[in-house]
Amino acid sequence: MAAEVFGYLPGWFSDTMLKFQTLADFQYIDSSGRDQGSNVRRKSQSLVSLVNDKERIQEVRQKALAPRDK
Repeated sequence: MAAEVFGYLPGWFSDTMLKFQTLADFQYIDSSGRDQGSNVRRKSQSLVSLVNDKERIQEVRQKALAPRDK
């Protein structure tokens, strides 16, 4: 079972990364002319940069695990 899951991960991961990179160009201007897509673009850029930075991934993981250690 676990081997099957790990077999799917590379395809899922590359597909997900492609979606995040595509969202970096997301555009939505509402009827009043305000750019409502800026938050989506910022968040997707943040996620892509996080995934590409191994040191930062470690920092985020350690920060997430810190409350468990208390």
